[in-house]
Amino acid sequence: MKGEPVILPNMFLSREALVKLRNDPGKYKMEDNSTLSAKLQVWWTFVAGFMPTWLSANFITVAAVFPTVFFFALAVGYGFPPPRWVDLGAAVSVFFFQTMDAVDGKQARALGTSSPIGDFLDHQVDGICLMVIASTIVLCSGTSSFICFIGVCCVGLHTNFVHWEASKLLVMLMDNGTSITEGQIVMMILFALPGIFGATVYNIHILPQSLGRLLPYVPTIGDAVILTICGVMSAQQIFNCIMRIARAFTAKKQPLLPIFSEVFSLVLTPLVVFEWWFYGTDVRYTLVWASIVFSYFQGCVTLHRLTLQPLLWHNLLPMLIPGAIVPPLLGWMPLLAPLFVLFCLAWFFFFLYQVCTAFAAVLGLPIFANPSHVAKMH
Repeated sequence: MKGEPVILPNMFLSREALVKLRNDPGKYKMEDNSTLSAKLQVWWTFVAGFMPTWLSANFITVAAVFPTVFFFALAVGYGFPPPRWVDLGAAVSVFFFQTMDAVDGKQARALGTSSPIGDFLDHQVDGICLMVIASTIVLCSGTSSFICFIGVCCVGLHTNFVHWEASKLLVMLMDNGTSITEGQIVMMILFALPGIFGATVYNIHILPQSLGRLLPYVPTIGDAVILTICGVMSAQQIFNCIMRIARAFTAKKQPLLPIFSEVFSLVLTPLVVFEWWFYGTDVRYTLVWASIVFSYFQGCVTLHRLTLQPLLWHNLLPMLIPGAIVPPLLGWMPLLAPLFVLFCLAWFFFFLYQVCTAFAAVLGLPIFANPSHVAKMH
């Protein structure tokens, strides 16, 4: 029948999930109580006023990815220490990401084009950018200590647990100390410091190096900053998410074990990242792989909220099982690490393509063009 939405189930979305998406997509309520977010609303509203009506909100969303990935690539290419302008440029890229992340929603609401496609892309881009930025901070700090990997995993777990809570309670709660706005500002500062004072600012030991004979590792300022900021903020938010879900499901007298088993594979991810570090895998491959895995799981969680499709704990197994096998083999096959990272990257882009095209078909909406603009062209 002409005009009837097309349902295209694939390996990531069932027919039932797409029907649910078309008829009643799961929506959540954002409760951002951060003081900084309230202060920055003036800037975000000012920028949104300059956006042309033909510009799709989804295009604004995706545009935020490119500067962060660009400066990550520069950090990889230059190695440590990168030129100061790379650090300062990375700080600006975080500010750009923060602004676009706020403006895209304002553009969608102003044009009346809010849709599940934009919802999915917005949260997927958040996950990608935060992981890429955290990885860039590690590269620009000049240390590949295990504490830096703890910081990266904390950022990934933080964002995933926040979205997992939203999928269960349909509320995304952020307060002072745990808001994404504050996290973005902290990341800007972490880039600005070496950009102003030099790359070695993070490599100053906070304890006398003579203690190195007594301690297995003497931490640096970079280690302390990353562990304190990323670890404390993320641990607090993760604990709050778990407690709010537990209280909500206990009040409804619903079992907790099936709910928490959904994140079984997510909890395993830091262990595999540790394995990559333990075997001395190139830090660049480790960071890219961790960013892909955490971003992919966040996409699965968002699909779960939008479609009520079961969040199966084995969603990550295609990446986790080979990921656990690769590090011990690198001594014999060094090229295995980049090849495996490329495989995971291809799988992730395949996932995004399948989801976005299925969404566009079932909703009858273009992905990157405003429907009204398309109608005028025809």
